[in-house]
Formats: sequence, structure tokens, C-alpha cells
Amino acid sequence: MANHTQAFWTELDEHALLANLALLRRVAGSRVSLAPVIKGNAYGHGMLRVARLLENAPGVAMFVVGTPDAALQLRKDKITTPLLLVGTWLPEQLPPLLRHNITPTIFSLDSARAVETAARRRRIPASCHLRVDTCDCGAGIDPRELPALMEMLPALPHVKIAALYTHLFASYTDPAATENALDAFDALFASLPAWFRKSVFRHAANSPAIFNHPRARYQMTRPGNALYGLPFDGARASHELRPCLSIKGRVTQIREKSTPWKLGYHSRAHGAKRLAVVPAGAAQAPWLFTQDNLHALVRGQRAPLLSSGMEYLYLDVSRIPETQPGDEVVFLGAQGNDAITVRELIGRTSIDLTHCERFCVTGALG
Repeated sequence: MANHTQAFWTELDEHALLANLALLRRVAGSRVSLAPVIKGNAYGHGMLRVARLLENAPGVAMFVVGTPDAALQLRKDKITTPLLLVGTWLPEQLPPLLRHNITPTIFSLDSARAVETAARRRRIPASCHLRVDTCDCGAGIDPRELPALMEMLPALPHVKIAALYTHLFASYTDPAATENALDAFDALFASLPAWFRKSVFRHAANSPAIFNHPRARYQMTRPGNALYGLPFDGARASHELRPCLSIKGRVTQIREKSTPWKLGYHSRAHGAKRLAVVPAGAAQAPWLFTQDNLHALVRGQRAPLLSSGMEYLYLDVSRIPETQPGDEVVFLGAQGNDAITVRELIGRTSIDLTHCERFCVTGALG
């Protein structure tokens, strides 16, 4: 939560996060478990604080993480919930992952062999999930290699594949392509040996698919954007999702001048009569300060962002003369009767993964 000794920070609305989780569980159904995605520092919301809030929440079966380092850090921070590592890994990273009961993803024949080697040395079977590439996205095992993997598995007794999954990249923009990917996923599953099909569960649905493609829910879903209330095009229920993140700062200095300013390294001329200085810039949230026509809320009113440097930015508060050092500044979220939303901040009608990733840098501030 907010640390009021800081001049720039993020705040997590825990009630909104829990409400979003409850909505996702209701949409997916009680028989479908949830695997909240907390990769990318929980999309900038703070990986550890999200994990601590959700680790005992109803319906949560595991967390999804993106890197070995993130998974191991969660274990260091006493998070005991099962962790699924969806990112790739190196063979030398496997021993600590298996030692801390972190589930790696198998993404190739060689990765299956590496898991067998590491698990055999521990003399303990390793639970894994198998990722298959159903959309030529480059992530996951090539479907053409699945028959060879099935033939090889009996010779890998320490590799215990618990689930088969895919990722639906197209679900944000292309419903038809998403359905095609699901058709391919179902066909691949049907082609696998009966002994394998009986031993695994499946998961595929990311946030848009949870709402727009019910068949993709299978036995588990992986909500990311939806969990954090980040917008995307979806069914009516998705509009009930609530944003969870606010980005705030404080004014540390007021400057007044009757002649134009020359701000920043580019000496941009501005005729503002009154400037508010906030100690935050490209080093804290570069994506936030590299877009045009951004505003922040000060005393419930909008102040244009004029320029920024590495560690500071300037706001035009000429029309908010009562602004003083110590005043709260809101870059994302509500203040008074106004609010700056994700859609407005990004300036698009629908968020995409590129913009979603921009939030990942903000969580380090919280």
C-alpha cells in the first residue's frame, strides 16, 4: 500500500482484486480452478503482495510465474502455493526449482530429458506441465514432436506430466483464430494415447478467452488482465471488472515565472505561469512519461504534464493556483470527482499485450 514518506508510489486496491477474482470464479464455474498470473511483477501490481492476498482465496489452485528467479523469490518469501513456471529455463536452473516444488513447463524433447536428469538425481519424480504451440507463436513444443515425446515418456520415469496447455495469443484480437487454435488443441489431445489423456488435465483460457470462449476453460483458467481489471474487449460480465492499481505522487516544489520556460534536455518552451515539480520520471515509469497529451489530477483537477527527465516531471498548475508542495498527484486512478483510467492513459480503445507489459515496471514502486 501507499508509503507516505515516498513522493511516488503505487497503491493496490485489495477489495477490487478480490472482487475480480470472485467474478472470474463465477464466470468459469465452480468446477474450474484458477491460476492467477503474477508474472511481470503481477503486471506491475506487486507480485508478493498479490500472492499474499490470494494464496488462500477460494478456487486458487496455483500461481503462474514467468521466470525461475521470480518463482524462487516467492518461495524465499514463504509463499507455499503451487507455482507453474510458464517461461523457459536452462537445465542448470532445474535443481533449485524442483527442490522448491516449482512446476516447470516442458517445451521440447530436450527439456523433457533435462527434467528427467534433474529429477533422477533427486530420486523424486518431478511434476510438469506440457505446453504445446497451437498457433505458430514459437512458444511450446511443436505439435509434430508430440508423437516422439509420447514414445519417449515411458523411458522418463521421473517426468510426471500433470497437465497439457496452450496459450491463446489471438484471443485479444481475433475470435476466429482463437477458435482455430482451440480446434487444433482439441484435435491434438484426441490424438494422444489414452493412458496420457487419462493422466492429465488441460488449461488454455487467458482473460479474454475466459469470457469469450467458454470451451477454453477446461479444468483450469489463467487470468491476468482480467484479474487486475485491465480492459479488453469481452462479454458483458467482463465490464464488471474493477481496476486495481493507482499510481500517485506528491508535489515537492512550485515554480512561478512570467516568461516562457525551457524545460528538459530539449529545452522545450512552455508558457505556463506556474509549475509543480514531482520527483518521478523515466527511471520510475518510462512508459508513463513518453506519451503525448497526458494529464495528472491535482486537487481534483487536471494538470497537463509538460516535460519529464530521468527523476522528475513538470505539471502545469497555472489553473490550479492553490497547489502546494505535499499535494497528492494522481497519474492513474481517482481523485475527487474525476479519474484517469487505463484506457485514457494508453489512448486506445482496447489494451493489448504490449501495453499490458508496460505496467510491469510500476510494481517496483509499491
